[in-house]
Amino acid sequence: MMIRDAVDDGFGVLVIRVWHEPDSEKPFRARLIYGGVDQENSAGATATDPDDVVEAVRRWLDERTRE
Repeated sequence: MMIRDAVDDGFGVLVIRVWHEPDSEKPFRARLIYGGVDQENSAGATATDPDDVVEAVRRWLDERTRE
């Protein structure tokens, strides 16, 4: 799944895991996991750029603040 698809209506939990892979051309890695407490209702996305993570979090928050 692409990071830009990391917004899903109705969920309220978002976890971001960040690590580095030093031997990679792009060493930054992040995984966003959002959704319910069980794996059936959870989804995720990955990123290699911190700006993509920030953008996905902003979209995720915007979805939760819409009326």
